[in-house]
Amino acid sequence: DLASRCGATTDLSPAINDRAMFHTDNCYWLAAVEIVSHRLKTHTVSNTAFRGFGGPQGMVAIERVIDAVALHLGRDALAVRQVNLYGAGRNVTPYGMTVEDNVAPAIIAELAESGRYAERQVAVAAFNARHRVLKKGLALTPVKFGISFTTTHLNQAGALVHLYTDGSIQLNHGGTE
Repeated sequence: DLASRCGATTDLSPAINDRAMFHTDNCYWLAAVEIVSHRLKTHTVSNTAFRGFGGPQGMVAIERVIDAVALHLGRDALAVRQVNLYGAGRNVTPYGMTVEDNVAPAIIAELAESGRYAERQVAVAAFNARHRVLKKGLALTPVKFGISFTTTHLNQAGALVHLYTDGSIQLNHGGTE
């Protein structure tokens, strides 16, 4: 269950909450899950449209679940993340989309190795054992982030292209990424 304090006006709340639902699985195959979104009207100003447009909010939910499972099992959170990733025969999202060209398992394995994740986790545990108050942490977390909006009129862009006689080009656009 996802709950969103949408504010006093509808604004973009439906689209943002839909996007949060579509990102709640992040990179993980969830064999038996129902994702429900509660959109709450309050007396406050509209406050749902932020930079991630619902994606980060949905991903935070499942990442918290993964962390809780790892803690309960006494396992490293990355190991729990890796065993639950989408993969062959486990590639259909809760909303029925097939995940294709899934590079997450390979990239995560490569990053864990090149970043010396296991070695650094040992060092973090040793540091935390020596310090009562000051603690360190380390995480490697995947992100599956869509590139369009559920509010279709937002799926548009514009650019101004200048072609000069010397063959050079100037491109102006409003994208931030």
